Amino acid sequence: MARLSILVPVYNVEKYLKQCLESIINQTYTDIEVICINDGSNDSSPEILDSIAAADERIKVIHKANSGYGCSMNLALEKASGEYIGIVESDDYISSDMYERLMSRITSDDGIDIVKSAHYAVENEQAAKVSLFESQMCERVITSKECKKLFAIPCNIWSAVYRKDFLQENHIRFLETPGASYQDTSFYFKAMMMAQKMILTDDAYYYYRIDNAGSSVNSNNKIFFVCDEIHEIDRYMCQKEIKDTYYVGVRNAFMFRAYYWNYNRLHVALKSAFYQEFRKELLRIQETDELKPEYWTDDYWNIITNILKDTEQFFWNSVRDVEIQELNSYTVQKEIYAEYLEDYLGKQDRIIIYGAGTYGQRVYAYLCKLGLKDIIEGFVVSEGTETLRPIQLVTELKEQLLLIVAVAENKQLPMLRKAKKLGFSKILRVDDRLRKRMNDVLGS
Repeated sequence: MARLSILVPVYNVEKYLKQCLESIINQTYTDIEVICINDGSNDSSPEILDSIAAADERIKVIHKANSGYGCSMNLALEKASGEYIGIVESDDYISSDMYERLMSRITSDDGIDIVKSAHYAVENEQAAKVSLFESQMCERVITSKECKKLFAIPCNIWSAVYRKDFLQENHIRFLETPGASYQDTSFYFKAMMMAQKMILTDDAYYYYRIDNAGSSVNSNNKIFFVCDEIHEIDRYMCQKEIKDTYYVGVRNAFMFRAYYWNYNRLHVALKSAFYQEFRKELLRIQETDELKPEYWTDDYWNIITNILKDTEQFFWNSVRDVEIQELNSYTVQKEIYAEYLEDYLGKQDRIIIYGAGTYGQRVYAYLCKLGLKDIIEGFVVSEGTETLRPIQLVTELKEQLLLIVAVAENKQLPMLRKAKKLGFSKILRVDDRLRKRMNDVLGS
C-alpha cells in the first residue's frame, strides 16, 4: 500500500477543525500521514491540533508564526514522506472513502500524476454536488491538452491526489507572498499544465464550505494578489520555456477568468483600481496577437470586446450591476419576480409603505388601483413626524406585513439596512421593474 501524505493548512478555524480532522483520520485508506501546519492561529486551533495528534500518531503538527498559505503548504510538502499528496483545507471535510477511491485510480496505471474529482459545495450545512468535467473526459487516462475545460473551472487543488515525484521533478510549489491569498491559483495551473497523465472522475467526496465568513474569498482587502499568481505562472512558463500556442492560449483564458472573478467579488469602492490593471493586461495580450476567441465562451469574448472597446462604459455598467445586487440583497425582489408581481401583492395580509413623498404616494395609488386599499396599514418614515409614524413603531407587525421602500433609488440603501436590522423579513423596493409596472397601471 502506497503512503499518502495529507496536508492540512490551519489558521483560526476552531469552529470546523475537529470535523475536518475526524473526517481525515476515519479514512478507509489507512496508510496515511497527516501534516497539520498551524500558521500562527490565535484561537483554540493549536490546542485542538495537539489534543487530536496526541491520540493518533499519524498526525504531525507544526506550529509556526503566521507567514501565509503558500509558505505553510511548501513547508508541508517538504515534510511529507508519502509517495502521494492529498490536501484538505481545515474548514472543509471529506467522505470516509475519499482517499481509498482516489488512490485506487492513481495507482491503477504507471506514472499517473494527478487524479481529480468533483466535489460538494456546503452552505448552511446543505451540500450540493458540483460537477466539473464533461463525461467523455472521465475515468480514463488523459492529458491537459485533451481537456481545455480544466483551465476554465474554479482552480481548487484539494479534490485531488498528486504523485509527489511529479511535483518535485517539475518544481511545482506555492508562491510565498506574505499575507497573500489565492495562492492555490498558480499551483493549480502549473500542475494541470505539466501533468502527462491524469484521471478525472465525476464522483464527489470533498465537502467545500462556501459560507465561511472568514475565508479569504470573502475578503475585500486582497485586491491585487491574484495578479501575483498570474505573474508566477508567467515566470514558470518562461523558466520552462513553454511557448506552445495551446498553453499560451489557456494561460490567457485562465488569467481572464481569475481577474474577472476577482473584479466581480470586490466592493464597488475597490473596483476601479483593479479594473485598470485588468484592462492593461488584456491590451498587452491584444498587442501580442495572442487574443484568440477559441479559448473563451461567447459570453466571455463579448465581455473582453466591451472592455477593450469602451472601458468607461463597461466599468460603470458593472458597478451598476453590483449596486443593484446589494440593494436587492435586502429584499424579496428575486422571489417576487419569480412569479407574477401583482399575484404576490394580492396574497399579502398587510402592507406598509416606507416613505411618504412622491414615490410613496405613487405606490399607494398603484396599490389602490389593484384593489388592495384595505390591506394598506399606512405610511412610515425613518425618524417620524407629528403625522407620520417612525418605522420602529410597526416592528410588532414585522412578521405579518410586506414593507415597501418607496423613495428614489439613491436613497434606498440606508432605509433597507434599517428595515433589515429591525427584523423585517419581507421587503420590496421601488426598482425599474416595479416603476414600469406602476406606469403601465397608472399612466406615466
